[in-house]
Amino acid sequence: MRTRHGGFSRTASYVSAALLACGLLAVGHPAVASDCECGADAGGYCCPQTPRLEEFGGWSLFWHDPCTTPTLCWAGEHDSHLAQAPQVYVSVDFLPLFRDGPESNNDATAGNDDDVEFQPGIRALVGVGLSDWYRLEFSSLALHSWKDSCYSDNGVNLWSELDNSELNVRRRIAMPTDRHVCAEMSWLVGLRYMQVDEESSVTTENDLFGAQIGALAQFLVHDRAWIDFEIKGAMFMNEAEGSGPNWQVVNTDCTSFLGDLSLQFNYQFAPSWTIRAGYNAMWLTGVALAGENNANNQVDAQCLDHDGDVVYHGPNIGLIWAR
Repeated sequence: MRTRHGGFSRTASYVSAALLACGLLAVGHPAVASDCECGADAGGYCCPQTPRLEEFGGWSLFWHDPCTTPTLCWAGEHDSHLAQAPQVYVSVDFLPLFRDGPESNNDATAGNDDDVEFQPGIRALVGVGLSDWYRLEFSSLALHSWKDSCYSDNGVNLWSELDNSELNVRRRIAMPTDRHVCAEMSWLVGLRYMQVDEESSVTTENDLFGAQIGALAQFLVHDRAWIDFEIKGAMFMNEAEGSGPNWQVVNTDCTSFLGDLSLQFNYQFAPSWTIRAGYNAMWLTGVALAGENNANNQVDAQCLDHDGDVVYHGPNIGLIWAR
């Protein structure tokens, strides 16, 4: 059984920091649609259908606040912005990933990378509009489990599993009007949990919990079509554990870091439906990996190597529903 050292106090600290950050986000935010009334005085920007097709001259990228200063896009003849932000949106992606790991530290298997082929997985996200400027999002990445004979010299198999969950508050950034560039931006702050478990001749477990920040840029490139580029960074408290036939269970607490990149192409084929495809990469550092701890199994060691780096990357295709 793994011994938790101050787990409750660390969790309370993270939750307190997240609540403080959310409170700071809520201070001084711009007026929202609910602060005004729809009608003729709104200049034609209030009470449209929601959602509507994203088009030049009437685009929103799901962010428009109809009653405050609209973000306008030049359509060649006029400025207009008629879409209204949805209250709920859901996305589901098929996301197979590569796992690129380090070389084994075991001399008997030197030169063999811990790299395994694509393994299928699912990524799901549910978002709720809190106002025209804020959203609450929960996402989960699961079903990724790799098994491969990556140590061919001695026939040792590697099994690896990845799980990921996030809870974020996203805030829209007010963008200046530009006739030539139709763009939106938002940034987020939230909590993230990851679990990385591996097994070969030894077993390692990593429970990672921490805070993250990120930013999303969206560019309308054609009627109904836009590009999303998102970057996120997280810092984790990692409760790592390792065990092997020749040594007892070893627990250690360490700090881990994550970089997360995503590039997506979106096409809205109906007012509530968008299809997207893209590429994703996550670089995780400061974790205990089975391949890097195989050498510890050759001696009666009580030392867990938790300086491993691993990269997960792959394409995705999915659907977004918004209403």
